[in-house]
Order: sequence, then structure tokens, then C-alpha cells
Amino acid sequence: MIVRIILFSFALIFFSIGSILLGCVVFPVVKIFSGNEKLCKKRCTDIINRLWYILVKYLNFTKIIEIEYDKEISQIRNKIIVASHPSFIDILVLIALIPNSLCLVKNSILKNFIMRNIVKSLYITNDNSVEDFLLESEKALNDGFNIIIFPTGKRVTEGEDVQIHKGAAKLSIHSKFPIIPIKITTSEPFLTKNQSIFQLGKNTVKFSLKIQKEIEPMSFSDENLSEISIRNKICAIIKEHI
Repeated sequence: MIVRIILFSFALIFFSIGSILLGCVVFPVVKIFSGNEKLCKKRCTDIINRLWYILVKYLNFTKIIEIEYDKEISQIRNKIIVASHPSFIDILVLIALIPNSLCLVKNSILKNFIMRNIVKSLYITNDNSVEDFLLESEKALNDGFNIIIFPTGKRVTEGEDVQIHKGAAKLSIHSKFPIIPIKITTSEPFLTKNQSIFQLGKNTVKFSLKIQKEIEPMSFSDENLSEISIRNKICAIIKEHI
């Protein structure tokens, strides 16, 4: 138990120091030597993807976690990804496995000294107006990026009845890009909203990532539904899949 906490603490230290260096040193340098915003963002997401992949491999090697996932997950391109959110490290795992991915994050993270420069450089915060969120996200999708959204807006426990926020559905309808739900499950609770790192447990936690059926917004166009009805229908499908 103590060994697991120490090993996981090393991962947190690597993540924290790495995030500060990336946000304060690496990304500004990349921006200087990139000809445009799209190329800069592409290079920065590549760096994040590779470093977080190493971190996930470390967590696997130390047997803190074990990940089982559909191999097609790394081939996802230009999609809106919605995922269940059982653990604190879900976004780390997703971005490590799926290249060219941005995510929608809470505005409160901008107050976090470790993450704020990375968020400012790469990610989309939920404090934007709906119009700004849709425009910024659609531009990223058109530029070849994935947008990762946790539609529950928070970590949830198995069996908990949750409300699905409408952001992903709105973006899909507006941009015409499809949604890919990914169901993340864990063999036991791991860094849930009520757990600290001192409650890691003794067992290797098995993460399972399963790609669900793609949701195509244009498939509802023949049903003569209003936009609100289509949005609600997509949200219901998301809730069923994740």
C-alpha cells in the first residue's frame, strides 16, 4: 500500500514538474518557431500525447493500473469524443491514447498554477459563451483535432444517475461532426471524487475503454425533429452508451 502511494507520488511529481516546464518554457518556444497557430497547436498536442503516454506506461509498469482498450481508439480523427468519467486520471489516459486531442475543461483549472499555461495554450474552457465554444471547437475539428468532453461534467460512481450536459450534442449539431462515445470502467473505485491518493488500495486497478456506436447528427435529419428534440435525443443516446 505504502509502496503504491510512493510510486504514484512519483507520477504526480513528474506530471506537475513536466506541466510547469511545458507551459512556461516548451510551449512558448514552440510558438516562436511555428509559422501559425494550427502548426503550433499540433506540435504541442503531439508533445502532450507522447509525454502522457510515457506516464501511462509508467503507471502500467508499476502495476498501479492496467489498461485494456480497443486498438482503434488511437485511430480516431476529427471526432467529438464523449466519455464516462469514473477516475481523476481519465483525461490523462484518453489524451495519452488518442493523438491530436483537445479537451473541454473547467474554468477553475485556470487558477491552478501547474495546469493553467497548458490550458491557455491548448484547451477550451467552459467559461466561454455558447457561441464562442461552438466556433472555437468547430475550428479545432476542421483543423483535424478531436474534442474530448466529459458530458457528466464531473467524476461519477458506478450506477449513479447522472445528468448529461448538452455541450457535445450542440457542437455535433452545429458542426455536423459525429460523436464517438467511449465507456470507461474500472475494476474498483480509483481516485473518484471522494478518494485521495492515500486510498489507492492494494490491487492493480484495471481500466477498460470501449468504443461505442458512433452518433451521426445528420442521421436525424429525416425525422423532421426540431433542433431541441435532436439535441435531447443525442443526449439520451450518450447517457445510454456511457
